[in-house]
Amino acid sequence: MNLIAIGNGFDLNCGLKSSFYDYICQSMSGFNDVEKVCRLIFVNKLDVFFDSIKSATKNNKSCSAWDILFFVFYLEKPDEKYLWCNVEDDIRKSLFENLNNFSWNHVYEQIHSNLILFNESGLLAYFMIARYGFNSTTSEKDFYGILLEELHLFEKNFSKYLNSQISNTNAYSEKCNKLFEKIGGNNTNTKLISFNYTYSPPLVETTYVHGSLHDDNIIIGINLSDKVDYDIRNSFSKDIRRTEIDSNHFIDDTGSHDQAFNVTFYGLSLDKEDYDYLFLVLDFIGFLTLNQSHIIFSYSLYDDKTSKAILDEVKNRAKCLINSYFLKKKFIFSFTYCVEHKIIEFKEIKT
Repeated sequence: MNLIAIGNGFDLNCGLKSSFYDYICQSMSGFNDVEKVCRLIFVNKLDVFFDSIKSATKNNKSCSAWDILFFVFYLEKPDEKYLWCNVEDDIRKSLFENLNNFSWNHVYEQIHSNLILFNESGLLAYFMIARYGFNSTTSEKDFYGILLEELHLFEKNFSKYLNSQISNTNAYSEKCNKLFEKIGGNNTNTKLISFNYTYSPPLVETTYVHGSLHDDNIIIGINLSDKVDYDIRNSFSKDIRRTEIDSNHFIDDTGSHDQAFNVTFYGLSLDKEDYDYLFLVLDFIGFLTLNQSHIIFSYSLYDDKTSKAILDEVKNRAKCLINSYFLKKKFIFSFTYCVEHKIIEFKEIKT
């Protein structure tokens, strides 16, 4: 069986402007005054920011709390690549680190005592007070409930953006079909696991990990490993949210280990936020047997980087993934062993 897993690098290679940078730049240009208000934070104008954000959010009701949060942290590191995996990491931080042992009353009192809270929790709190008039009597349930609604609004904004980009991208479907064939999609016994929301090749069984534009149910969230029993924050988990839109399993628990599997990863960041799903793929192919599976980490050139630089980056991410998987399974082999025995290989795809 031929199993292919694709991420945002696939869409980018097909000409779709689907990076976070592309989205946030266009979305902020459409939210009157919001970008200017966000920049006040970086000139020590937090008090002005709080007053201004009230007006800005009132006039831009489609701008979500998360749009503002992600944009501010993007502005904080203008020279660094801010990827979709960074977005998910900031959601996790806002819910489980800066708001750990959360007390809304404590955050509220800090803000109204003019204490600067320049972190995820502080910025979200400023927004919630400005847009919803939250105060010291607001419950945690209401706080997180509204935050989840704001995340739905962010997803709606991104869905609208993606649909417009697909319509404006010349020959997008044709480019996707050609690239899919190049990475091994011409095999008749092929399944696709897409971490994107977009492309589905003709006559190929496709599983969307995070929902799809076609079904109008895209998901942006956090890794299930952050889940705490009986915690309202679990509603932000990608795994729990996926069960709400699809009662089927992400993938069968195990594949048929009597057959060989060729697995190709392409355009994926291989970030820890997706480890739960990537581990399920490795479970499915019976990777621990090491004698049936063949994994190819494919890549293409981008951003004027050299082939060696990109290969080194892919190798480092693949090494972290495979060794983390072996560690979780308490397995004695390593990434190095798999490479030396050609169980794992790397392949450049010319585009």
